[in-house]
Amino acid sequence: MELNELHTGKKLINHYKSLLEKYRFQIYNAPTVEEQKKILQEVYKFMKEVAVKTYNSETGFNKIYRSVVGLVPSLEENIKKEYILDVKPNFDYKKAEEKWQTLSKEKKEDILQFMVDTIRITLYRKLNKKEGSSAKPLESFDLQGYCFPTADMVKQIGDTLSLKTTKITIEPGFIHKSPLFNNRKKHCCSFVQIQDELYLIDCTYLQFFLLKDCILERLGIPMLSGCAPGAFMIMDDTRRKVAEKILKDGWIKVTPEVLKAYMDGFALSFRNGLYYENTNDFSFSTNYTAEDYIRFLFGNDSQLHYEGEESLGFQKKPLSNAEMRFTSNHFNIAK
Repeated sequence: MELNELHTGKKLINHYKSLLEKYRFQIYNAPTVEEQKKILQEVYKFMKEVAVKTYNSETGFNKIYRSVVGLVPSLEENIKKEYILDVKPNFDYKKAEEKWQTLSKEKKEDILQFMVDTIRITLYRKLNKKEGSSAKPLESFDLQGYCFPTADMVKQIGDTLSLKTTKITIEPGFIHKSPLFNNRKKHCCSFVQIQDELYLIDCTYLQFFLLKDCILERLGIPMLSGCAPGAFMIMDDTRRKVAEKILKDGWIKVTPEVLKAYMDGFALSFRNGLYYENTNDFSFSTNYTAEDYIRFLFGNDSQLHYEGEESLGFQKKPLSNAEMRFTSNHFNIAK
């Protein structure tokens, strides 16, 4: 690289960083969450335009893009903590402690309540101790990273109650040792069999419903991870009802319809903007069945097999049309 090109590159990096800092200031000082969201959508549009300008089909993205795209998540952190579903965990620490040991271990609902309360009490104590406060409700904490230990707790409690439990790891693209997202974005939940019925327990599901992670226009930005599952769970009545039940109670009875709805949220979150550009399918749905997802979860098939690596995980090239709007396309179809 020649010296003048190097200087030009540094100037562009500083220019783009300066623009992003202005956006950060605007987001921080915006009077409402809705205003913050609008500004963040401008940031997403800006980054898609920068991606087009800084991409080479042979060498990929240059240093300029790589230097600025990593700043976007730090701008999102300035969004007021708000959830896209107004459903809080059905959990009051003091009341849960009082009734916890007196719950019947015979009724299915009481067994599930006991398991979930045990986990939520443990999480509450741990997180409040970590934050130096004993007054914050469970929904005020970031539950990211706690799905694995809580799934382990389900197994321990299940063993104590002589219940069959299965720890489920949802891999990106539903493939073991996934090549997507640098093998990040995994999630754990649990299956519990009580008598002749199967239940799903997920006590950290709330982490996927933060507004800052669920703005659809985040799709299409190369090298970012797209939207959280919550963004897609609110798009139809079936998925929304499944999400509300899990968020409130921490568990849900597994039926083919429930399993499909729950897993659809993750499958959709693994897609990047190129999927929509290549297929022109803005229905934000999948054709996968509950049986398909069982095969994905146990390593006998995968979403990656059907949709391909270009359309899943980190987007590795820009959209051909940087003006593509995901929100408007979805709502046009919804009408």
